[in-house]
Amino acid sequence: PKPPRIRPLTSPFGPLGNPQYLRYIGFIQRSGKHLLTLIDDTLDLSAIENDRVRLALDDVDVAAVIGSAVETTALLAGKKKTAVSLDVGRLRPLRTDARRLLQILINLLSNAVKYSPPGSRIELAARHDGDGALVLSIRDNGIGMSAEQIRVALSRFGRVGSAYTAQEGGVGDDQIMLRDLL
Repeated sequence: PKPPRIRPLTSPFGPLGNPQYLRYIGFIQRSGKHLLTLIDDTLDLSAIENDRVRLALDDVDVAAVIGSAVETTALLAGKKKTAVSLDVGRLRPLRTDARRLLQILINLLSNAVKYSPPGSRIELAARHDGDGALVLSIRDNGIGMSAEQIRVALSRFGRVGSAYTAQEGGVGDDQIMLRDLL
């Protein structure tokens, strides 16, 4: 008898070199990173609530951190055809935790993009005030919130519901983390 013929590895889309597999690998990788971010955010929130956050203070190039935050949210902004403009003058180094500052900026920018209509413009400005403190502002065309909605959003797992916000997903703890980190 003849030995069995060994066939090359294949699957529904043919040989393993098919570009469709690379797309799937990308989806899996992005989904895994997203889940890891949700887990990290939940752990961070728990640490914040229990006063166990350790800040890694260093002299930080704020403009570089702002640039990283804008770059990180660029894909989301691009999908919604949302322009992000920067008004960042000369910024002095700031003694802060670069990771936490980046986390705050990404959350704020992501929310600005998510809750603004497609084709909007988001403006991020950074400057030092007269006392040398860093002043950051983000202006968007989002749906806005009433005082009661802000109270709910700042409660644990608080989500402000509407047909528009329901489609955006998320755990609902971004604002609590931002409030407590600030």
